[in-house]
Amino acid sequence: PSGGFDGPLEQRSRQATAYLFGDAQLSEWLNLGAGLSFIRGEDDLQHGGNVESDTWQAGLYALLSNAGPLWLSADLSAGRTRFDLDRSVFIQGNAGGPALLDQKLAGETDATFWGAGLLGGYDLPFGDWRTGPQVGLDYRHYRLDGFSERSTQRTALSVKDDRFDSLELSLGWQVRGNVALDRAMRLQPYASLVWIEELGDGMSEDFTVTSLADGSARRVSNGRENDKHFARARLGTQLAISEAFAVYAEANTRLRHADGDQASYSLGLQYLF
Repeated sequence: PSGGFDGPLEQRSRQATAYLFGDAQLSEWLNLGAGLSFIRGEDDLQHGGNVESDTWQAGLYALLSNAGPLWLSADLSAGRTRFDLDRSVFIQGNAGGPALLDQKLAGETDATFWGAGLLGGYDLPFGDWRTGPQVGLDYRHYRLDGFSERSTQRTALSVKDDRFDSLELSLGWQVRGNVALDRAMRLQPYASLVWIEELGDGMSEDFTVTSLADGSARRVSNGRENDKHFARARLGTQLAISEAFAVYAEANTRLRHADGDQASYSLGLQYLF
């Protein structure tokens, strides 16, 4: 960071996502679905550094429910990300003095990930509303390939492979509504609050880099804490304009996490055929 090694990092991140999802009702109690998504991401770092990424992910989904109180969902997914990296090495004299070192070091690598999840619950009906507990178990494996920066500069680094596993146990409560409006339209609000316990190692808290100039190795903290206990909340609503067409809005947030809260918002259209 420009304020020194103890100053806060400044970063800007942008993502664009395209996805295709379809499902079919095979019986009154079984739905099967499949999806494919592509994410283009770019993170701007200080002094011209940046990380660009392309991610492909595919998944399968199943839901067991016959409109009774019990339900169970399961999913399998796998994906791959390609990273293009430009690291800035910038050292400046005190009080805005001259730049002593200003280098750009390029690298590229790939990451793969896969996992499976189970989520089940029991819904209690109250008129047009259903509410009840839910419990889930979610496993994900991540691998980041090692790489060396493409540079003859003495500041160039080599980074080793990194693998880690996440096994999250979740326990929470959800509520869903189905309110009839004029012209056969329906408003379907929903909300959930879930407590998460990380049973696996979780995200790696440090990594090892090796100098290409002299082969010396250094273990570096990634600056993030691997919190084993935190919460997630979701609030949204869907407006079903017809049997086939609907619009929706949703907000998600992570709460009580040592690495800070995290919020996301989405708007969308849905068409059934």
